[in-house]
Parts: sequence; C-alpha cells; structure tokens
Amino acid sequence: MRMGVSGNKSGYIRLAPTVRPFDETTMHEIVLGFDSDNRSYFQRYVRGGASRVHSFKLFKLNYIQKISIFEPLMFTVEVYPNGRVTVKLDTERYPFIDVTDAGVSAKYIGFANWDVNDKAVFFVDCPLVD
Repeated sequence: MRMGVSGNKSGYIRLAPTVRPFDETTMHEIVLGFDSDNRSYFQRYVRGGASRVHSFKLFKLNYIQKISIFEPLMFTVEVYPNGRVTVKLDTERYPFIDVTDAGVSAKYIGFANWDVNDKAVFFVDCPLVD
C-alpha cells in the first residue's frame, strides 16, 4: 500500500488484529520521524488500559528523510502473510524497514501522532509508482 505523511514531527501507523486494540491486544506500529532527531522504528505494542502500555522496538533506524509540513513523505508499506513488514521510501531503491514478526496483523490500520500538539496528515491508497 502506497501512502504518505506530512507533519511537523512524527507519524504513527498502527497495524492491529481488531478494530479496538486494547485489553492486552498485541499490535504493531511503524513510527516515522519521531521527535527532533527523526528516529524511525517498528515496534510491537501492547496496551492494557489508558495508563498501561508496553512496547518493544523490533527495528530502529536513526534517521530518515525529515517529515515536512510542506511536502508529504511518500512510501510503500508491504505486509506479508508470514509477518514480514517492509517500508520503502519512493526516493530509495531498498526498504529502510525490513523486519519479520510472526504476530503482525494488518486487518485494521490506524493513523496517529505522538502528542495532541503534533500535526500529521496521512495520504492513503495512493497510486503505486513504477
């Protein structure tokens, strides 16, 4: 699936097996350009309630192209049946995230940002580029 994100800080893509992934549901997140140092990572994430969260980073990349409010960062996310997830920028030949975790489910996909003051706009279902 090709998509993009534009914003002032970070964008989160949540992959979950249920529409409301709470009550100890295991889900996964692709985090793009977190904080001022543009860290990006793929994490397994379990939320047990409003104040109980457990996450485990499976893959961390220290830098990707900065997310901008002026132009969307365009990329393709692929989720395979064996749990492999790849994320590739349009401007790159190879994925910058390539990780396998057997429990990955893309039945439901959600989009978020880190803080209420952050702004992230997602573009989804974009045409694929050759």
